[in-house]
Amino acid sequence: MKLLIMAIGVAAIASSTPALADQRDDVLKSMAKCAQIADQAKRVACFDAETPKLKAALGASQEAPSAPVAPVGAAPGMAASPPPTAVTPEASSQPSTQLQPRSQAQQESGFGLHLFGRRNGPQTAPDEFGNDSLPEKRTADQAGQPREIQKISTKVVSYELDQFGKFTVTLDNGQVWRQLAADTGEPYFRRSHTNTAVISRGVLGSYELRLNSKGTVFKVTRIK
Repeated sequence: MKLLIMAIGVAAIASSTPALADQRDDVLKSMAKCAQIADQAKRVACFDAETPKLKAALGASQEAPSAPVAPVGAAPGMAASPPPTAVTPEASSQPSTQLQPRSQAQQESGFGLHLFGRRNGPQTAPDEFGNDSLPEKRTADQAGQPREIQKISTKVVSYELDQFGKFTVTLDNGQVWRQLAADTGEPYFRRSHTNTAVISRGVLGSYELRLNSKGTVFKVTRIK
């Protein structure tokens, strides 16, 4: 291990500036003599004796400023040119396209059709990535615009059950919602009275439906 460290030190000295040439040569000669000693104990003792010189040479090598490297083929004395400055492309002069806020009627018409609850449109810039999970912020220009709806309350026009007991309901606003196959809730529809439904947003873009203001919550998806 000690020999490996000293070998690394010698390599560092060998790549040092010309001002350390004499000191480098002395250390290299001494190390070469130590390496030629056949007896292991004496060889190690020789290396130990040269260790202070090696450390001193390493310290001088680290403190010496490195000279600039001239390009290949350049005239003597010509210093290397500084690295080129990165050029930032100019901003596009075309006006950006902004999404216009939707009205309350438009939101209700499209309620449940977007994927995973995304409300801010396509994320086309790095700083927009993931903004669909942030709380909605309203600027002064949006103060008079309707907020994004979180639930709708409506009447059930018709319903049907499949062979597994999962329901599909048609609402009076024309929307059609279906109970998810993984949902284990058992619906109860009133036959002699109008059924009502409240559909609200759930987690991770899901939707939940309550029938007739009951406590049971059904996981649903909109199919029309």
